[in-house]
Amino acid sequence: MNSPGNIKAFGKGFPLHCFLLPLFFVLTTYNRFAGLLTVSELFKAWLLISIGMLVAFFLFYLIYKNKINAGIAATLTGILYLFFGDIKQALASSSILHFISHYKILLPLLALLTLLLTWRLYKSRPLAKGNYFLNLLFIIYLGIEAWNLLRLEKYSSQQNENISLAAPSNSMGQPPGIYYIVPDSYPSSDFQKKVLGIKNNEFDSLLFARGFYIVEQPKSNYNNTPFSIASTFQMDYHSWLHQVETTKPYHYNRAILKVKESPVISRLMDLGYSLNNLSIFDLPGQPSIQKENFLSVNPSQIIYYNMLWNCLERDLGAHLFPAAAERLINQQKKQKRLLWGAFRDYNQAVLDSLASKPETNNSAGPQFTYAHLEMPHAPYFFDSSGKAYPDDLVYGPDMLRNKNRFSNYTAYTNSKLTAVVDSILLYSKGRDIIIIQSDHGINSFDKRRKNDVFSNYTAIYFPDRDYKELYPAMSNVNTFRIIFNKYFGQQLPLLKDSTIYLE
Repeated sequence: MNSPGNIKAFGKGFPLHCFLLPLFFVLTTYNRFAGLLTVSELFKAWLLISIGMLVAFFLFYLIYKNKINAGIAATLTGILYLFFGDIKQALASSSILHFISHYKILLPLLALLTLLLTWRLYKSRPLAKGNYFLNLLFIIYLGIEAWNLLRLEKYSSQQNENISLAAPSNSMGQPPGIYYIVPDSYPSSDFQKKVLGIKNNEFDSLLFARGFYIVEQPKSNYNNTPFSIASTFQMDYHSWLHQVETTKPYHYNRAILKVKESPVISRLMDLGYSLNNLSIFDLPGQPSIQKENFLSVNPSQIIYYNMLWNCLERDLGAHLFPAAAERLINQQKKQKRLLWGAFRDYNQAVLDSLASKPETNNSAGPQFTYAHLEMPHAPYFFDSSGKAYPDDLVYGPDMLRNKNRFSNYTAYTNSKLTAVVDSILLYSKGRDIIIIQSDHGINSFDKRRKNDVFSNYTAIYFPDRDYKELYPAMSNVNTFRIIFNKYFGQQLPLLKDSTIYLE
């Protein structure tokens, strides 16, 4: 049995921290990006980093001739390499030290500190107390991360259980079908009036005549599609984004995952709803019919995103290798144009499916249809009459800022949505719920008017035409809370209607 004295001697004499660092890194990475990374992916990362730390330890051992100082040097070097992006971001957010975060200052400073540290350790006797401190520090940090992991697992298991659907409260026998139709970037009627000059919104009049409730002052909660849709289906705001100053690719990955794992989808499936996925997001057992890039990255890029080499390659690559960077940009533009071009056929496929009889969608029992139209989102393919614009206009330099073409494409979208609504009302005999709600508005025409992007569109059809639960300034986050309260006997409190702008 080990005595406290032996344990303390081991803590001073062996650089355990050198091998705890890789474990701490993968554990904190897993907690930070919960749901995006599998255990096998993190195990591979732990193995690679551990091998790297072992190599660093032996290289420093050849220099210092003692394991304690070699371990300290390896650990400090490993911290700098693994957490470089976090260190840089922390300095950038400091009101006092932000100037140090610039590469032209930070890199020479780190190089100087590394040389001084190497020289100091070379001239020093084995730093037993420093070694003991690092061992103890990493044991404490690992304990904190392990506790965070337990809390995270408990939260994940309880998240969907907090929204437990009772039996349907309506008297229609079978629960109503639900159509959630998202015209991407569709602006509010007020925006169309003030910015586009559309004084009498014919689309509003057409929907109102068909029994819809038109939300007068709607707003989206986020300015980007994946965060907006994920928030709507989660029926909540993203707590993990509150401290984010600038969104990173892996934030988009998490939002995409949140759509698939949302309580709206899982609870409707529990009630026997079948899914009809006509969107750019994957749903359980229902892959998307067209992918959008959304700046997403693969697991290895998430794990190694903030490491020193990745940061240098990402931030300085264009300056160090301008020719290669230009080729990459041109390739990305070409791929983006191909993707945008594919959305012309994608939109038509979604519209055709929405206009078809429910039986042709192999529906048995109630069905939840999520249809995400990439319109009137750019590129603007058609004018108001449905005549196609030539490609040099569609993909021209003003493709995002041409107000006239956007206005015409919005009118084209209106005609298509009206036909879809008429088809659904006909085949369902007015018994299905129809939600037309854009993920966000548009602020491409004047970047100074940031809030324009939250000015979205919402129109809702309830079979009983009873709209007392709806209100003039509702936002997307409360849409399905209202649906569940009205049709599934819930008493979910409505959240504050807030907007969050993400860079």
